[in-house]
Amino acid sequence: MTVPITRNERQRLQDLAQQVAERAGTDAMKSRIGRWYAHNTGHSRDPMMVFELGGFSEEFLAPYPLRCIHPLAREVEANLLTRLANEDDVGDDKVITADYPVPIPIGFRLFRMDFSFERVPDALGRPLGYRQTSFPVQDLPRELPRLPRSAFWADRPSAEARRRQIEDWIGEWLTVRLVNGSLTWALSLSRYAIHLMGDEALFLAMAETPDAVRRLYHRIGEELTTYMEWQEREGLLTLNNGNDYAGAGSYGFSHELPAPGDSGAVRLRDLWGNMNSQETVCVSPAMFAELAFPAYEAIARRFGLLYYGCCEPVHDLWGPCLSRLSNLRKLSVSPWCDERRIGEQLAGTGIIYSRKPSPNLLSGETFDPDAFRAHLEATFVAARECPLEIIIRDVYTLRGDRSRLRHAVIIARELADRYR
Repeated sequence: MTVPITRNERQRLQDLAQQVAERAGTDAMKSRIGRWYAHNTGHSRDPMMVFELGGFSEEFLAPYPLRCIHPLAREVEANLLTRLANEDDVGDDKVITADYPVPIPIGFRLFRMDFSFERVPDALGRPLGYRQTSFPVQDLPRELPRLPRSAFWADRPSAEARRRQIEDWIGEWLTVRLVNGSLTWALSLSRYAIHLMGDEALFLAMAETPDAVRRLYHRIGEELTTYMEWQEREGLLTLNNGNDYAGAGSYGFSHELPAPGDSGAVRLRDLWGNMNSQETVCVSPAMFAELAFPAYEAIARRFGLLYYGCCEPVHDLWGPCLSRLSNLRKLSVSPWCDERRIGEQLAGTGIIYSRKPSPNLLSGETFDPDAFRAHLEATFVAARECPLEIIIRDVYTLRGDRSRLRHAVIIARELADRYR
């Protein structure tokens, strides 16, 4: 049953959807898609550039006032407007395709436990900061054998109802499709370990009861594997080999997926996987390799292609851990990573150097183009023997200066032309 919206709201959504469809059909957009496919093979020397907008979405859309009042119509309007405004005002390599993805609500509750958090607003009142207020596991060796099986659920009927509703509004112009993004950020085992115990208790346990910590990571991995296999059996998985978020800010365009052997349903090996262990930056590479990485590796091998990392530095993990991942295609190179070392390690491997520049250079009181250029130039030098993508993320304000978006992209393009 469709929810009524006003005639003006419907016309607004249809006008925007038509514009999106027209942009999707341009030769320029088709060429960009071809560049992404070539890039994701790991053999292209044509760098790709993405500027994530989610941290300052309201500020970004400020020049484009929303006209819809109906909550869902307003959400669709903002989505379509963002795509068009990104192309006009940013000019990065994000792709406009003639579709509209609708997420399936899917949930995972590790060991059937609830984790409580206290949120803290930033200077603009947004609840960005948080701290966990309690940790359910206090004595790991004693409590680990008692942990129950995890719970998970999916609500396909509500997703399908939402899909039909949006299709009624804009289906003439865009294909409205269900997507499953539930695994995108779900496979970071260290985050669950920290939520269970807290960082201090977990790190002490690594020194005092390492076997228990190894078993904890193994158990968390088992629970996540059960969750993934349940999704596979239930037909919940959807391909992420097109204009789909695949990794920390990157996109999944790939002809290597789905994997050979058509089973009639999407399998885990048909997908990009995404993993990180940001919480263990103070753990030695040797200890991480011994206690945590075997559980990561067991999950990683289930996927066709893999994106690894987020904000953690990965240069010290390359030798003992990450070099063993045969399906690794993209590696996050954060502001805390030794760029030169990781560039030397990745040279000739076909693994994409997925660079995350420091967001501080774009969100400060003023924007210094020369400082940003020097920062990015160090990346192009370090990654000169690697396929490269620049992913600008974790920017939470532009201080009202939207010109920084286009300026940053222009600088990156100039450097790409110089070092290509």
